[in-house]
Amino acid sequence: MFEKLELKTAVWVYDIDQHRIVWANNAALGWWESPSLNELSARDLSQGASQAVSQTMNEYQKNFLQGKSFTELWHFTPNGISKRALCRFSGAVLDDGRMGMLVEATSSDTFSKFSREQNTTIVATFSKNGKFESGNPPFLNAFGGSRVNLDNLLSDMTQLITVQQNLAQHNHYEIDVLLKTKRGKTWFRASFTSASRVVKNKSEKMFLCHLHNIDNRKKRELVLIQQAYTDALTGLLNRRGFSQALSQSLASNIEITFFYIDLDGFKMINDALGHAVGDMVLQEVAKRLTSIKLNDAQYCRFGGDEFLIAIPTTQNKKSISQISSLLLQKLSQPYTDEGYHLNLISSSIGIATSPKDGNSLDELIRFADSAMYHSKQHGKKRATVFVAGMEKQILRKSKITQYLSTAIQNNELYLHYQPIINTHKNTIHSFEALLRWKNPELGQVPPNELIAVAEHVGLIEEVENWVARRAIADLPLLRKYTNSQATLAINISSIHLANPELPDFLINTLQNNGLLPSDLGIEITESVELDDVEKANRLINQITSLGINVSIDDFGTGYSSLAYLYKINASIIKIDREFVNITSNPKTALKSVHNLITSIGRMAVVEGIETEEDADTANEAGIILHQGYLYARPKPLSAFEQDDKADVTSP
Repeated sequence: MFEKLELKTAVWVYDIDQHRIVWANNAALGWWESPSLNELSARDLSQGASQAVSQTMNEYQKNFLQGKSFTELWHFTPNGISKRALCRFSGAVLDDGRMGMLVEATSSDTFSKFSREQNTTIVATFSKNGKFESGNPPFLNAFGGSRVNLDNLLSDMTQLITVQQNLAQHNHYEIDVLLKTKRGKTWFRASFTSASRVVKNKSEKMFLCHLHNIDNRKKRELVLIQQAYTDALTGLLNRRGFSQALSQSLASNIEITFFYIDLDGFKMINDALGHAVGDMVLQEVAKRLTSIKLNDAQYCRFGGDEFLIAIPTTQNKKSISQISSLLLQKLSQPYTDEGYHLNLISSSIGIATSPKDGNSLDELIRFADSAMYHSKQHGKKRATVFVAGMEKQILRKSKITQYLSTAIQNNELYLHYQPIINTHKNTIHSFEALLRWKNPELGQVPPNELIAVAEHVGLIEEVENWVARRAIADLPLLRKYTNSQATLAINISSIHLANPELPDFLINTLQNNGLLPSDLGIEITESVELDDVEKANRLINQITSLGINVSIDDFGTGYSSLAYLYKINASIIKIDREFVNITSNPKTALKSVHNLITSIGRMAVVEGIETEEDADTANEAGIILHQGYLYARPKPLSAFEQDDKADVTSP
């Protein structure tokens, strides 16, 4: 039935059951080193063939019955000559109705040696326990002439159990495996098929292993996976990699403790000293985190200056408290790079545990973040264990972050002004511009929350620029409504103070509104930890040289009060309200602070004057510039306009 086939490709028909070639074209005769079809048909190809090859042919036969075909690179040894061919195997019905195999073979001489080695079909049979039984020549060449059991070949022993479990449920299982070859560990795509054989009239289970070398492709794939799942800067896992690494453990309800770490003071360093120094700090943080020996821990750079550590609780002898102390201690040590000695970085940590606090990774991270936020609010450089209810704070923070980005364009921000009174002249000395925000969903947002979030998400400069433009534009009207020549004070964060464009922005805004530099003062908060006072002071000196005044706010509450007095070129020092509220002899306290301020040529303002007694105490201490509810509460520009109209119309 095949006599009329005239093909240049080597083609033959193989009787799988009888292990004989029943037909071949002329090209196939040459391939098989045979002088004639009669000679070739007389060969018993089962002689010298491995059990693995015979079992593979039987599996092919079953698939041919379902109309399937295969294209593979096979190894042959006709008359002892080693050959390889790219073969297409398909079903061919023999004259007696049995299923045979049609083979179309193209010599692999057209392929490079590299390609042949990569694609040669490798087959072997193993017992159900993974004991080696048979392999074709490519298998023996790759793994050695001695019999090698599967558990000796596998680099990961858990894969043998996986194979056995899957073959017990299904007849077929495929997996990428790293096997130990004579040349070293190599990646293969392994196809396992469950089969049976009869031994002493008993059926025994075995499986056929079909291997394809995928080493180069797999290594490229692993590199791409590494890039996709790893943070490029620190080498730690990124969010996707962290999620992938923990998915199975969370699904198995393994107890895992999550440490959410946020660096205190990092943004200031990043903004003031540049991203190169910031990157150095982040890389050093990653080294310090991984230097703490914790069993099976997963480390992640979650984003920016935020890091996550997940630790299987039962795998580590150290307690949560011990780990927290280690983290806080290591991350608070100075960071040094190219002359910078950065000793003001610390960390705030939040802790959540699965499954106690939840099983969802997103939920656990949110809870740990909530606990970290609690640490920030209560002084930083500490660790807090999550307690139900903390997540409401982080949810609010998230909403504030979301809505703040559009607050300016939606006209939700506005200003209140509080006068500072010169009690000696009984005049308004200046107005402090105080930021307010009312959001349709959040309602009135406290200024401290607004500023904290703006600093955290990088919106503080945009917000403070808006304040400066609005307040400077309002100053002529404030002067008109109060019949005064009061100046204006606005608050500037230390983050914004690191921006060299700030002086030009302030001068241009003043000029656009017909005002002088001396009409404006900026307030910096002493409680803010300036990472580089000298560098900050260079910009302050530039601002004061232009004629703009600088004042230190909340004096007496920070960590380096005297250092600020001597290092910051400020003309005004605002004494914190806490000095007014001292129960034992507030006059003496205020007088001592006032003498210190005036001794270095600065002017003092006292905050928090709410009663006549407070005012008398401040005046007796020699302080004549007062700010507080006794004189006026903060109010919008429109309220000053109404007061002016009322004064005009009053008899």
